[in-house]
Amino acid sequence: MIRIISRESDKKEKYRCSQCGFNGGQLHWNCPSCKSWQTIKPVLEYEKKVVN
Repeated sequence: MIRIISRESDKKEKYRCSQCGFNGGQLHWNCPSCKSWQTIKPVLEYEKKVVN
């Protein structure tokens, strides 16, 4: 059970672009979608709950 929960939490988006809203699982220096620099920020747990 713990493995399943851990695996599912690893699939969640951990970073979001503040410019265009791109979601990703790893940190990028520039957004792959809108190409803006330093706009990728970590998604906090409470933000995930509010969005879902």
